[in-house]
Amino acid sequence: MGYRVSSTVAAALLSLTGCSLIYNPGNLPNPASDAILPDGTPDTPIIPIDADPALLEITDVSPRELLEGQGIDGSRRAVVVVTGANIVAGATVQITAHAGETGTPLITVHNEDVVVSTDGITVAVPITVDVDPSIGPGVLASIRLDVAVTQPTAGEPITKALVERETADDPILTLRGLREQLGGGTLTIDLASPPPLFSKIDATTLAFTGTANLPVLEAVSSLTITNPLSVSATGQTAGVGGANGGAGGPGGVLDGSLGSAGTGTGGGTPSGGGGSFGEQGLAGPGAPGDIAGLASLATLTSPNRGSGGAGGNGVSLGSAGGAGGGGGGTVALTAGGDLTFSAITADGGAGAAGGNAGGGGSGGAVLLRAGNTITVTGAGVSAIGGTSPGTGKGGNGRVRFDAGRKSTTVTSTPAAGHRGAMLDVGTALIVRDQTPSLTFQGNGGSGLSYTVENADSSITRGPVALELPGTGTLTLPDGIAVDLFRGVSIFCVRIEGANGTSVATAKNCVTIVFVP
Repeated sequence: MGYRVSSTVAAALLSLTGCSLIYNPGNLPNPASDAILPDGTPDTPIIPIDADPALLEITDVSPRELLEGQGIDGSRRAVVVVTGANIVAGATVQITAHAGETGTPLITVHNEDVVVSTDGITVAVPITVDVDPSIGPGVLASIRLDVAVTQPTAGEPITKALVERETADDPILTLRGLREQLGGGTLTIDLASPPPLFSKIDATTLAFTGTANLPVLEAVSSLTITNPLSVSATGQTAGVGGANGGAGGPGGVLDGSLGSAGTGTGGGTPSGGGGSFGEQGLAGPGAPGDIAGLASLATLTSPNRGSGGAGGNGVSLGSAGGAGGGGGGTVALTAGGDLTFSAITADGGAGAAGGNAGGGGSGGAVLLRAGNTITVTGAGVSAIGGTSPGTGKGGNGRVRFDAGRKSTTVTSTPAAGHRGAMLDVGTALIVRDQTPSLTFQGNGGSGLSYTVENADSSITRGPVALELPGTGTLTLPDGIAVDLFRGVSIFCVRIEGANGTSVATAKNCVTIVFVP
């Protein structure tokens, strides 16, 4: 039988048990208490026990859902954590379709990497879920799964399963099928609705219709776009997510008429001022807008959008002013594993000629994220400001890329793309240390913060603020990080400038499982 040891005598047991106490001044327990903390974490060391393998019991599993595509093409494998009692070394986990389910889950259980807790309460195992076109929206939305554990005993092996807890409204574990694009071809996304989550995208051409939502596309595993993708402005009309250019002032009146200011936070002012975003546009002779937004593109809402150039003034008894160019559009591509593309353009529109020329629109916003690598096969990223027949050229936009592999680089104009903070691709799936060593990658000199959430995100520890050194790589030694939760922890790195926002573009999250 397992037992707990009082905090007051724990130190005396360290040499006997091999456990270590972690000093964390932000989370010191009450020395008089041996209770379980509200998040389910014991406030005392875990003491190894002599489990009886014949008395195996299985009571719960976490998480409750697997996603199609987890663990392939450079993405992190899922980890299933089974809770019970008397689990011993040599235990293996089986995951199968529930009786009556029509689908056959393409799941690989990596029992060669299974980890059993020293107190016999949990077993964790990595999982790979291959892409399966036979499941997904409009086909078979999900497959209910059963979970079992088998382990050796003094006699025959014993198996215990969770099938008896299955109900239609509360399945033990579910595999969620997702949409996929395989084998090239054109993938058309209707922005009238938020783009769906994909298991994998391998498309020759990516096209968007509608403008209600931003082109924000995510794949659980890999995302590949072979042909160039453009969200650039066209003349006065902004790319999707950008702001339009101002109208030119009418000519032919005695005093001429002012053109309209460019729209957006960094819009130029008449006559013909360039739009501004990551860089300031030029005067034309009206003033350009001010630099807007954040290099980190922590969010893709205003002011992190391309801005329009101002319209030119009309000429007295002469011609109308030219329209200002629209701001470049916004696009975000996220891959859980590898991201591959040829060229992405989010350029500002050109100002038009007229009595006085319109100013150019600013470049737009491009966000690229990959849990593993980003590979550029063509010209790379362009988010440059639009030209003008006058002097009011638009300023360049902003580019951010996040990648788990340190060697990743992205060719971009403007050249200095911002690298957002992310945990290194080598971050372990399952750890024995509640405060493991962690390595962060990002833009040298930039700030970040991180939080740790439990499996259902009902409890959050942190945030803790850090600053990356000039090298862009920072490794936290053991004992400094915020404690992980027992079992599943969701570790989220928040981008510089996120200011507490929890939107997806402001953070990069991975799951780490702590098994004591």
